[in-house]
Amino acid sequence: MIDLYYILNEVDREKSEQWANSAIELGYAKGARALYLAHYLGNRGYEFDAKKAYYYNRLTGFLGGEEDKDYEITHQLMVDERGQIVKDADGQIMFDVLITEQEQAELNRQVEEFAKDIKPNMFLDETSKELF
Repeated sequence: MIDLYYILNEVDREKSEQWANSAIELGYAKGARALYLAHYLGNRGYEFDAKKAYYYNRLTGFLGGEEDKDYEITHQLMVDERGQIVKDADGQIMFDVLITEQEQAELNRQVEEFAKDIKPNMFLDETSKELF
C-alpha cells in the first residue's frame, strides 16, 4: 500500500479518511499513522486534536506500526506571551497537560475495544512466512 499520509494531502478529506479507515480495518498500521499525523500536525484542513492524535497513535502501535512517545502528545511546553519557556521556582520546565491519565486510560480502552478483532496485517504472502 502507498503512504496514506500523502493521500490525506492530495484528495478531499472525506474520501481520504474513508481510505485510511478501510486500511485500519484491514489491519494496516499506516492507515492509523496517517490519521495520527493529520490530527497531531493539524494541517490540510485538520485541527490539532490531542485526543484523536493519541487514539490513532496508540492504534498505530497496536497494529504493529511505529508509535510515538505518549508524552509528546499528552503534554505541551508552557510558554509565556514572549514565547519563552516557563519554569517553576525550582527552575524546572513546566508543561500543560493536554490529556489526563484518566483520559489516556479511557482512550487506551477504546483502542483495545476497537482493535480486538483486527489482526495486524504485515502484507506477507504465504511464501514469506518461511522467513520467520
